[in-house]
Amino acid sequence: MTDKQIQRTKDEIKKIKAFLAAEKRKFGGYFDNRALRYVPTSLYVKIGDFAGGLRYLSWFRKNFPGDIGFPNFLFESTIIFFENGKIKEAEKSALRTYCSNALVIDILLHPVNQNSHEDKRFYRKEDVPLTFIVWLEAFVNSQGFINAMQKYNSLKEQLDLEPVGPRRSLLVEKLSRFEDGEAL
Repeated sequence: MTDKQIQRTKDEIKKIKAFLAAEKRKFGGYFDNRALRYVPTSLYVKIGDFAGGLRYLSWFRKNFPGDIGFPNFLFESTIIFFENGKIKEAEKSALRTYCSNALVIDILLHPVNQNSHEDKRFYRKEDVPLTFIVWLEAFVNSQGFINAMQKYNSLKEQLDLEPVGPRRSLLVEKLSRFEDGEAL
């Protein structure tokens, strides 16, 4: 990216933050129906400002504590945590990404061919740091992640077949641990 492109991206981040701040002042809370709160992580990754991204994630967790996020937001959070040396948080975020949409990680690591994933919703290897790709590939092939993934998929299958009742509630509770990244 050129310096001009980086500055435009930084300006875009500032505009989003200003909009969210104005919304909170006006309404006393956030009513972000355009989902702008999820955009800055992609912009921080795009310009490689991982420290800024980490500050944003801290602000996000404080202001949206129950927000589970979208798959790409979770994936971008994984990149940001990893690039800041926060490996445990990166692992949890990678699990949350998988639980949200397994394709986000799968398409990055195992593209069918170079032109198969022109869909802008998915990251390509050239979009993220190589060190992150190496780490992510090792992590998703680790026994701990494979076990968690298998348990998660098994719980989802059981939930699909379970009628409403106490056992179903227990399955939902167990699944939420995975979706929160706490099952590793």
